[in-house]
Amino acid sequence: MPLSGCYKLGNVSVVVWKITENEAMLLAMLPAEYSESVLEMKSPGRRLEWLAVRALLAHVYGPDERIVYNSVGKPFLKNADDCIGVSHTKGYAVLAYGNSGFGVDAELLSRNIMPLAGKIACDGERNLLDSECANEALLMKWCACEALFKLVGDLGGTFRDNVLVELPSFSSSGSFPVSLVGVDSQCGRFFKADYIIIDGLLLVICEPRFFSES
Repeated sequence: MPLSGCYKLGNVSVVVWKITENEAMLLAMLPAEYSESVLEMKSPGRRLEWLAVRALLAHVYGPDERIVYNSVGKPFLKNADDCIGVSHTKGYAVLAYGNSGFGVDAELLSRNIMPLAGKIACDGERNLLDSECANEALLMKWCACEALFKLVGDLGGTFRDNVLVELPSFSSSGSFPVSLVGVDSQCGRFFKADYIIIDGLLLVICEPRFFSES
């Protein structure tokens, strides 16, 4: 089983699947009902990612658990009380779970995000573009913003203008503060992002940050 590993980021557990199987191999691991659901997806890559997430679900919760979605597309477990999040990028699928709300995002470090720099970094973050790790830093903010969006929904505007981060020196794991500018969500304005890099894959978890936390 190509389970890349299980990790703990903040209060959230994360399992990662490196997709090396074809569609038939993944379907053979899963309940028969998934065969019909996957036919609705036209993209072969999307089908593989979707099936790999369900394989992770079965690994963590057993074959009887299912993922359901609310009206805005947020995933929930049908039978368990845990909060969950899913993410996927080329060749990888991610399932995260915990006792309280969070957002998760994953991106390959090999992705060139620099063409989107003007949409990601605000004037106060231009130093992100001056370092030797500019692409990695922008990916870090991009993933934090995507994870935050999955947590709170409406960010009130663009990643550049409405989300501020204080990135640490680039390393294989760490955490950094994230804040919403001029927006009060149900989760507040202040958040913490925890990240880890696994085999070229950047994983970011975003959770509400309380003032008692460092």
